[in-house]
Amino acid sequence: MTDPRRTNEYRVKRAKFLAHSDLICHWCGRQTYTSVKPWHPMKATIDHLIEVDLASSLALDVTAWVVACGPCNSSRGASFGNRKPKRSPIARSSREW
Repeated sequence: MTDPRRTNEYRVKRAKFLAHSDLICHWCGRQTYTSVKPWHPMKATIDHLIEVDLASSLALDVTAWVVACGPCNSSRGASFGNRKPKRSPIARSSREW
């Protein structure tokens, strides 16, 4: 399945959401901006209250979105990634015997 965040529909909704939102980070309360470079820490980003990995059907639901600064969004993503069960790689034989 394709990541819903890579669709044109998501990009359009994200642009509208950021254009009509108060650009204060939901988590730390700092001002964020849409006019800074993409890697700037105060770049306004979309954070999903329910992680997309848990409910990809909610990825396009703007009621489950908040504005977040880069550091807060990254921190939440990293802590979610660290809580996910790790998949062990499956050892496969190089040949079918």
